[in-house]
Amino acid sequence: MIQKSEYGMPSPKSRTELEHNIYMVLEEYYQKQKDLNALRNFLWAIADDLEKLEFTPNGRLNISTINESLRLHGNMHKWIEEDIDLPEL
Repeated sequence: MIQKSEYGMPSPKSRTELEHNIYMVLEEYYQKQKDLNALRNFLWAIADDLEKLEFTPNGRLNISTINESLRLHGNMHKWIEEDIDLPEL
């Protein structure tokens, strides 16, 4: 389980973790293609960010094309995957 710090949820500690989180967003995109309504909602929220995403010639993600919204979306997937204790509102 991920332990949150006094400043909130921890950010990725390496490029590999960040890429993993972004690839989780791409995987969500492919999974939602089976349900048209879910896909529309997903694309409404994150399509512009995914369009700007670029890859380097060796196939890795170009880190400078990941914006804040996409990064946060990916981090949230990681936190849910790790079954963390979310703060109560």
